[in-house]
Parts: sequence; C-alpha cells; structure tokens
Amino acid sequence: MNKMKQKLKTLKKKLSFKRHKFKKVKYGSTSQKENEIIIGTESIPKPIKIRNPGVDLGRILAMLGIIIHHVLIHGRGIKKYRQYKDLEKLNTAVFWHVSTYIFISGYVGYKSTKYSNLLYLWLCTLFYSIGIIKYLTLYKPYIYKKEIELMDFFPVFTYQYWYFTAYFGMYLFLPVINKGIENINKSQLKIMIIMLISVYVIFKDYMFPKNDVLLMNGGYSVIWFLIFYSTGAYFGKFKKDRGLLKKIIYNIIYILIFYYSTTLCFNLPNYPVNNNNPNFKDKFIIFLRYLFITRISALPMILQSISLMLFITNVSYNEILAKIITFIGPLTFGVYLIHDNLKIRAKIMRDILNEYPSNLPFYKVIEALFTVSLKIFVKCIIIDYLRNILFRICQIRRICILIEKLIFLILG
Repeated sequence: MNKMKQKLKTLKKKLSFKRHKFKKVKYGSTSQKENEIIIGTESIPKPIKIRNPGVDLGRILAMLGIIIHHVLIHGRGIKKYRQYKDLEKLNTAVFWHVSTYIFISGYVGYKSTKYSNLLYLWLCTLFYSIGIIKYLTLYKPYIYKKEIELMDFFPVFTYQYWYFTAYFGMYLFLPVINKGIENINKSQLKIMIIMLISVYVIFKDYMFPKNDVLLMNGGYSVIWFLIFYSTGAYFGKFKKDRGLLKKIIYNIIYILIFYYSTTLCFNLPNYPVNNNNPNFKDKFIIFLRYLFITRISALPMILQSISLMLFITNVSYNEILAKIITFIGPLTFGVYLIHDNLKIRAKIMRDILNEYPSNLPFYKVIEALFTVSLKIFVKCIIIDYLRNILFRICQIRRICILIEKLIFLILG
C-alpha cells in the first residue's frame, strides 16, 4: 500500500506544473539585479524572449496571399472576369504563400519539437471542422443536417485541410530532422538543401515534368514540406546580425530577386519561341518555362518566399506596429481553418463575388478582390481571437502539455 502511494506521489510530481512565487525587486539593489526571478532563496536570470515581428508579418502576408488566391479560384474571380487575363498574373504574384508558411515553420521551429503544439493545432482544426458544420446546421438545418459526415470529425486524416494534413505528416518526422539540423554544420546543410531542390525541383521539372515518382505532387506533399522546412531552418539557424549599410544592400538584393522572379513568371509563358526548329535561345526559354511554371514547389516561388522572408525579418519595426503584427500573426492559422473549410468553400466562397457585376473596369475588379479578401481576413481574425480566449479559459494548451508529459512517461 505504501509503495502504491509512493508511486502516485512520484507520478504527481512529474506531471505537475511548477508554480513559482515571483517577488518584485527594485532595479539597482545590491541583492538582486534587473531581469532576475526569486525562487525561494535562489535567484536565476529571467529569460528574455525576443520575437521578430518580421516572422509574424510573413504569416500575415502569406495568409492574405492565400485568401486572394482562394477568392480568384474558389470564389471564381478569374472565371467571372475572364476578360482580364492579368488576374492570372495576380494569382501568380501571390503564389509564394504556402512555401512562405512552411519556411517560417523551419525558421522558428528547428530548435525544438513539442508534440503538445501539434496536439493543440489538431484540436484547433477539430474545433473548426465540427464547429462550422454545427453553425451551418443552425443556419439552414434543412440543408446541412444531411451533409454531416464522419470526415468532419477526422479532418486531418480525411484531407479536409490539405495543408494541415501535410503539416501533420511532416511534424512526425521533426524530432529526427531537428536533431540533424542541430548537429550539422552550415556547409553540409547548404549542400543538402541545394541538392534536394536541384533533384526534386530543377532536374525533375525539366527532365520529367509529367512524372511524379518522387511524390512531390506540385508541392502539396509531406516531402516538399520537409524540404522547405529544412530550408527555413538553414536561414533561421545561420542568420547574421549585419550593420546598417550591409542590411540596406542585402534588402535591395532581396527586392530584386523577388521582383525578377515574379516578372519572369509573368512574361515567359507569352515569350515567342520557335518550337519546330528551336535555336539555343529558344531551348533556354523552353527550359525556363518548365522551371517558372506557377505551383507551390516551382523555382520562382522558392526564390520569392526566401527573398520575402529575409527582407521582412531584416528590417526594423515601430514598437506599436510590432505589437499589432505579433498580436495578429499567431491567429492567421485560424483564418485558414475558417475560410478554407470545405463546407465554407462550397457554400459561401463560391458566391463571395456575387454582389459585384461582371462588367466592372479592371481597377474596380482589383479593388473588389482586395476588399473581399481583407473582409475575410478581419472577420476570421476576430473569430479566432474569440476561439483563443475560449481555449485559454478551458486551459487547452496546458492540457496538451499534460497529455504530452503523460505519454512520454508511459512510453518511458
């Protein structure tokens, strides 16, 4: 009986969350210094977390790009305004969105892998998958009650959200990937990334564009997520603090890379070539067309994502602006879960542009697209903020950490 009590006490200690009493200490006192915490009689340095607003700005820009793409495709913007071919160029111009999100995951996440974070995101996904269908059944019960399916309760495994399904698959490999990134040196990691992109993107797309033996699926795959996660981890691990002059020079380079990558995507499909008897220049243009086609894992989207993230993480932000950005950034995943839910896409997104006539001038079409996209973004941010408050009240993150601890304790 005593042994059983002792085991229960040990288990309770391991699963308990430590709560420390924090005492206020005046700055400049002889006993304690600023940024120190008193735990009992012992003082330890207080960890200072520095959050780069550029990372959260990358999340915001990527999500806005995703919404614009979805309004053009799922909202049938390109189809409705088919007279304006430049809308396809706009779609190409924002197609770096998904790769940017993956890049950020590697840029900030290579130091540790917490399965509690994955469990938390899974619960967020489940919350919206079930919550949206429940909302729709209240909204129009005679239509939506018939559409409740088993897949709504298993969104990760039924491809309800393709991005999170691929992300979930990638995350399971991250303990091994992150350990390798931790122990590998800069030149080794650089060579590995160059080889992966060369084989999976450049060589495959040029030599065998129609075959997919490497399971890339145009970037909609776990393989591509792992490759670009490692790319983000490389730039996150080996980032440098540069002087003002070097920052300006590098920022100009990043802008030029982004601009010319986008420009090539716009112009190459329409560039005239002689397919019957091509000369060296024609062959080179044909080669570039394969590489600069619009898809997630295409070379220009890689260059756009990297150059954009390096630029926005390399600039300084006003304190108030930084607070706004870091407040909105973590809520952007909820924006994706809400507006790209399959039921929302089928019932609401397809009619999102119905209030606008099809004979609008081009500048009015662009204005409508950005207005609608911004409305979707703001509404979804507000909804996810309320969801975040609910999860805090219910201590969902703490429960996820507790479950992670319990699983690791059981599995040894």
